[in-house]
Amino acid sequence: RDINVNTRENKNFKIGIEDFESKKSDLLINILIKVKNLEPLIDKDFVVAREQLILNPYKSSTNFISNSKELSFLEDENKVNVKGKNFKFEFDKSTARISSYSVDGKEIIQKGGNINFWRPPTDNDYGAKTPSLYKEWKDALDNNISRSTSIKKDKKTGVLLINCITNILNEDAKLIQQYQINGMGEIHLKNELVVIQGQNPDNVLQAAWDGKIAKGTHSNIYRFGNQFELLSEYENINYYGRGPIENEVDRKQAAFVGNYTNSNFGVVFLNNGEIFPRHPAQLYEAFGYLILFILLWNIYWKTNLKKHKGFIFGLFLTCLFSIRILVENVKESQGGGLEDTLGILSTGQWLSIPFIIIGLCLMIYSRKK
Repeated sequence: RDINVNTRENKNFKIGIEDFESKKSDLLINILIKVKNLEPLIDKDFVVAREQLILNPYKSSTNFISNSKELSFLEDENKVNVKGKNFKFEFDKSTARISSYSVDGKEIIQKGGNINFWRPPTDNDYGAKTPSLYKEWKDALDNNISRSTSIKKDKKTGVLLINCITNILNEDAKLIQQYQINGMGEIHLKNELVVIQGQNPDNVLQAAWDGKIAKGTHSNIYRFGNQFELLSEYENINYYGRGPIENEVDRKQAAFVGNYTNSNFGVVFLNNGEIFPRHPAQLYEAFGYLILFILLWNIYWKTNLKKHKGFIFGLFLTCLFSIRILVENVKESQGGGLEDTLGILSTGQWLSIPFIIIGLCLMIYSRKK
């Protein structure tokens, strides 16, 4: 839309979205400011500025279902094997990590839950000498530790509780982890780091630019969290979020919320001001239509089906809108009443279904006639 706003001028525009607070799905507005005409060194439609307004943010469910009557487990000296309705969970007591997690016989996690206090250092880190000052946290769980593990099943809810206590840094700190597993296969992991001794009494940065740590104390940590390793076959996935940098708390605002892909087929749409790959849905759709053209051409010239009036047209409708339904899975959502009202499918997919039904009816009717 051409809005014609001059420098330092303010204008109000109505975008036609009403009662957005009642919508169930998240609602985003992407604003792109582009060069209107071709200029020296700048192409037409080059994005010079962009912003995303999140009117109705996505809200993930945090409800943990506690009713787990169907949950069962077996424990030995080294491992805990948990089995639910459609999942299996294996826990390694010696490492306090998940060693296997599968759903419907398909393994998803091969290792997970291990604590991580480290991250790749930046230029500023090297300037402050923190890689050498904080190095005790890089392998804090590999040296001079002691660990105890207990397993308990809640008699009322059936939820399984796995509690692990690990003493680190020569018992100057204690790491407490609790895994909660219910019958649906949901896992809630709680972490708590308890300082026993060695903390700076003023609770300030111990390692300033002079690069010294007070004797008898420990350095700060880069981060505190858990790592989970998926199988290598999950490297190429489609996901909804802010893209590959969404976990960087101080940088994630640079990426828009949307559909992204790790697939080798990903394309970066630079003209839209994007910096991360998306599926080239237009190419998928065009390739699908090309295959449909070849199919219909061969059917028309090499078979007798053209004698059945309406059959080829019905096949055309069925295949065309089936392709659209498939491609819509990797397209950016275009919104619409059906998507908000019915859910599950996008508006484009809901609108494609009637044409597929019409196409099937034409094919059946033409053969009977």
